[in-house]
Amino acid sequence: MIAITLFTIWATVSVPGVFAAPTVQQTASPIYDLYVHRLDFFPAEPAVGQQITASIMVATNAYPTNGPYFPASHLRWRKGINFPWHEVACPANYHYATCTPSVTFSYSKPGRHIFIVQADSRKEVAETNETNNILYWIINVK
Repeated sequence: MIAITLFTIWATVSVPGVFAAPTVQQTASPIYDLYVHRLDFFPAEPAVGQQITASIMVATNAYPTNGPYFPASHLRWRKGINFPWHEVACPANYHYATCTPSVTFSYSKPGRHIFIVQADSRKEVAETNETNNILYWIINVK
């Protein structure tokens, strides 16, 4: 059984020259819980300059009965803390509760690099748990 928590967000919008600001009510129902379920790298122990393919799996264990198993969203990744983020779109999926993109990259220096993936990087999906969206993985480059 899935427990659903409902909450209401109240927003006040100020418009210059208008005495009373309109109030907009939005109701968000967090049903999904996106997280990085799996990371696979090929080759597992790359050399400097060698092309690496990372297979990423973002999943959700919770989804609505009348919607997609996986909601449209974005993930972002970077090959280390000193490297820029790259964003990938995940389309809505009505067959599986996952998004499984692959990305390619290489390193120009040997050592330990921390590969980082963040699910729902744009915060597009109301989730039951917003604290489990990031996964780190150490890649040893020869």
